[in-house]
Amino acid sequence: MSSKSLLHGTVGFVVGAAVALLLFHRKPEPLITWPVSVGDATNPDDPARVIPADLRMAPSDVTQWRAYSKRQVYIEFENQIFAGMTYQSQTKRWRIGCPPSDVCNSNSLLSTAPANVWHKYWQGLADPNAPSAIRWADGRIMIVRP
Repeated sequence: MSSKSLLHGTVGFVVGAAVALLLFHRKPEPLITWPVSVGDATNPDDPARVIPADLRMAPSDVTQWRAYSKRQVYIEFENQIFAGMTYQSQTKRWRIGCPPSDVCNSNSLLSTAPANVWHKYWQGLADPNAPSAIRWADGRIMIVRP
């Protein structure tokens, strides 16, 4: 076999592999950030007021909790379903690692998070001047896998 035909064969293989990757590569699901409001115009400091009350999200989605008032928001789950969560021995729940703020973003969903079941979570609001006095209420999220 001549070096010229070997070169043509190698180039043909590489081009064919590249075309196959482009044609058959599955695109990732679209990333959606789901907004969740904690508190409302009627009761801005009430963590039981959550909109939407129930949330369904895809595995590639993230959630952003935002306090209606400028209270500090905390989010804790009964199970560890997002990356970067830390266990809280006081509440016996898993907290999303959010900076002290009125906004809390979930990290990526863990591949081990069970799908098509409701995951109970707790949203807490605290006065920035008294962050240890957190008022808690529960909510729920379902991860929907196709």
